[in-house]
Amino acid sequence: MGFSVHLNVQLKFYNLPFIFASFKRIYHRHGITLKILPPCLMHGWLGGILAITGITTAFAVMGQLVSDRSNNVTWDFRMTAMSPLRISLSYFLSTALVSFIMQVVVFAITVMYFNLQYKLIVTANMLLSLLVVTIVNTAFATMFSLVIV
Repeated sequence: MGFSVHLNVQLKFYNLPFIFASFKRIYHRHGITLKILPPCLMHGWLGGILAITGITTAFAVMGQLVSDRSNNVTWDFRMTAMSPLRISLSYFLSTALVSFIMQVVVFAITVMYFNLQYKLIVTANMLLSLLVVTIVNTAFATMFSLVIV
């Protein structure tokens, strides 16, 4: 689970210096000096990194459902007083919770990186919009992984 999330974030961060240098060359050719990346580009990267994190984490956590079904752990759950709906709902909610927490952690790391490298300042409006994106992405990634698995 952690490897795929780490790999996605690492690949995104790995490309940033190259992309930043490319933007500097393009803007320099046109006579524009560029000290930081355009904010719209960084906002898009934040949203993309959060989307990748949400989907990857949701699939990784739903892998536990597959593992439990293949090892007949679900039959152990059915011997208790829990209904099949409640068991499925518990998998869904735990997947959503883990996905949301991972997105918040990756968001914090990404914002710190962008702040140190490119002096990105997160405004309250940006924070609110990315929180909404995170919640919606968590819901859709969890539902999508539940349908696929």
